[in-house]
Amino acid sequence: MDADDTYRPGDVIWYLMSCDTGTAIVTFDMHQDDLRRGRRYVIGRGRDADLVLTDTAVGRRHAAIEWVEGEGPAIVDGGTYHGISVNGERVDAHHSRLLRENDEITLGRVTLKVIRGMVDD
Repeated sequence: MDADDTYRPGDVIWYLMSCDTGTAIVTFDMHQDDLRRGRRYVIGRGRDADLVLTDTAVGRRHAAIEWVEGEGPAIVDGGTYHGISVNGERVDAHHSRLLRENDEITLGRVTLKVIRGMVDD
C-alpha cells in the first residue's frame, strides 16, 4: 500500500501470512478495491516484487495475486521451476487458481495462509 493510501472502516483487506514454523513471520496486505481496479501484487525473490521472499527456491517473479471479476482474488503462477500449489494441489505454469479464506499457498519452501479481513471503525 502506498504511503498516502489509508484504510477506511468497512474496507476489505486480504492478507498473506506465513504459517511455517522456524521462519520469520510475514504479513502482507492487499486492498480489495486495488485488486478490483487491476492492481497485481507480485510475489518473488526480486527486489521489484511487492512481497519479497528470500527463499532461493522462489523465483524473482514467482507468482502474482490479481482479481477475477465476479469471483475474487486469484494467484497466477509465473512459470517458475518450482511452481506453486494451493492446499497441496499444483497450479499449472502460467495458470491461475481462485483463492478463498484459509487457503494455503506454497511457493518454494514458503507457505502462506490467505486471510480475509475488514477494517473496523
